[in-house]
Amino acid sequence: MDADLLKFIIKKVGLEDDDLLVPGGRCHNFKDYMNFPKIGTSALRYKNMQPLAHPILKGKVSVFEQIRKQDILLSYPYQSCN
Repeated sequence: MDADLLKFIIKKVGLEDDDLLVPGGRCHNFKDYMNFPKIGTSALRYKNMQPLAHPILKGKVSVFEQIRKQDILLSYPYQSCN
């Protein structure tokens, strides 16, 4: 982000230069990205999907033991490693 634009936004929001930002302009509150507020009616929202079990990991005791045997590609949050 351009430095002038960042200063403008910080001023408009009423923050100080170092309230929420760390060097490099990265936000350190990533937990804020996990629970966005639910706005609008439920008809506008996607239904929560249950993660899919990976066929190689399904019912196995140790994920790491399976990874030692072969590479495994998981796509989070769509697949589970449990």
